[in-house]
Amino acid sequence: MLIAHAPAGYLLSKAISSKFFNNNKLYICAGVLGSIASDFDLLYWHIVDNKSVNHHEYWTHIPYYWLFTIPFLLIASRFSKRAAIAGFFFLINVFLHLSLDSFISGIM
Repeated sequence: MLIAHAPAGYLLSKAISSKFFNNNKLYICAGVLGSIASDFDLLYWHIVDNKSVNHHEYWTHIPYYWLFTIPFLLIASRFSKRAAIAGFFFLINVFLHLSLDSFISGIM
């Protein structure tokens, strides 16, 4: 998780932030957090599920569910532009994570 997804998220966030947002650290942090968010289910997988199924079969690895966050980001943009942009950085990196996982072991 941290070996591949976090650096990939950092590189993507840094590239977008340096081009459009003057290297805003909040956006970069939100992006890195988004790049590992799909693997938060590893705790459940190790402790509760006892590795009975591949953790890529959990809802955190289904792109369709992450699309439900877009309306919340649009609502957030009415109240705080910075929070909405950070949310979009988070979401972009979630999809980066899912696209990287789709090459290695597949996603739902």
